[in-house]
Amino acid sequence: MCHQPSLGRVAGAAARRVTEGRRAGDRERGAIGRIDGCKRGRSRLALGNENGREPEQGVNRSNACVAAALVASSCGGDAERPERASCELRLEIPAPVQTQVEVLVVVDTSLPPDARAEAVESIGDRLVETLGREDLHLAVVSADLGVGDAQLEGCDATGDEARFLGTACTDDGTPFFRRAAKVGGSVAANYQGSLADALACALPEPEGCAIQQPLEAATSALEAAPADFFRDLSGLSILFVAGRDDCSAADPAALLGDDPELGPAGPFRCAELGLLCDGEAPAAEPATYESCRAVETPEGLTPLASYLERWNALAPHGELFNIGIAGGALHPFEVEIDPDTGEAAFSSTCGRDAAVADPPVRLASAARWFHNARATICRPREAGAIVRAPRTWDLANPCLPDGIAGDDLAPHEPGIQLDCHVAQTDEERGNDQTIPACTFTPEGDVDPAPRPCWRVEESPACSVTDHQLQFTVERHANPPELTRLSVRCACPVGDGGR
Repeated sequence: MCHQPSLGRVAGAAARRVTEGRRAGDRERGAIGRIDGCKRGRSRLALGNENGREPEQGVNRSNACVAAALVASSCGGDAERPERASCELRLEIPAPVQTQVEVLVVVDTSLPPDARAEAVESIGDRLVETLGREDLHLAVVSADLGVGDAQLEGCDATGDEARFLGTACTDDGTPFFRRAAKVGGSVAANYQGSLADALACALPEPEGCAIQQPLEAATSALEAAPADFFRDLSGLSILFVAGRDDCSAADPAALLGDDPELGPAGPFRCAELGLLCDGEAPAAEPATYESCRAVETPEGLTPLASYLERWNALAPHGELFNIGIAGGALHPFEVEIDPDTGEAAFSSTCGRDAAVADPPVRLASAARWFHNARATICRPREAGAIVRAPRTWDLANPCLPDGIAGDDLAPHEPGIQLDCHVAQTDEERGNDQTIPACTFTPEGDVDPAPRPCWRVEESPACSVTDHQLQFTVERHANPPELTRLSVRCACPVGDGGR
């Protein structure tokens, strides 16, 4: 009997790759092997041929719950690609099981109410679409933690104190929502109406404080979560709905104190201290920068590395498998002078006269340590794109064998482009679907559409192969049960099918 690995262990491996890479065992499980050897690590893979002969028996399924066969078909070429031979990689994907997932939605109170409501509605709908089969715990917190003793218009001392905000919206008085799919299609929930309605009920009041601390709010809320929010070996997803970048500070009053060198106390001070733009702190005057990055140890702001440590400390309870950001774009970086206040501010990345949408540089820098997704707050109805399913496919993301043509066909474009055809078969229903290659943004991130899509990337998990290429399918949700993938890639010229 093949035992499905727990979500927590799979997602935890993804998080630990930040500092450790995959363990040797993971590398062994991910390796497919060479065409001419087909033996790697703990899994013995089978060779077949295009004439339909059954693969060799004896595949060991105990480690990854994935039976894979590398099939070398006729390598004499074909009519469509006479200069290349073809190889086929077949993956048998285990049926998904219900997993326990915790979701935290962190909402920027400086966003206009309509934008916040539309974004949260989109997230609620996508959560049901993507995680509707899972056992969910979901909470909402505000990114407003106050400014202490500092005097700043629209802000008070403590904000919403990183509290779960759902108490008044649940049937049982708990501060978070529960939703679990049951056999037969019914749903057990502790709220009335749709999940999107429940999230809207828990939205914080739009107080308009310009100092938002989403990273600290999320981390503090999770550290102080009710004892029954987390389940052991569950998955954790943090979703940020943001208009401003992170300004988390241990002492906001000190950060916003009088400092003639930094100009007026306000949100731009967070950028002055927390960012380097074209190699220097952004100036409080009109300017356009090519790029900005987060300062590792900023004066007055909380170092981003401290959040990595605190998130990893949550691992025994909920492994962090996704960070989603519905916020401003990371380009352009334009500083302007607000005609109403006379203070410097980043221009909205949604365009002039649009709602605030600062480049979320600190947020994106923190998210890079984990699997992450971004969507623009300029189109709040598309914010649901930041929802991701737990990466239960990690153990089924194999290393491509050295027998394929691994050269990038478009080296000057983002992503690695290979000559491959990928198809998915739902064997229970008899449905076939061609899966397109993923597309990429100019910054090299995977576009939120289409889904599903496939991509290839270099990975230390594939150090057992020469080209170190790992194959991944990006999805909004786990596939149907009894799903099989067929991956057909070109062989190098003259390979001969060995």
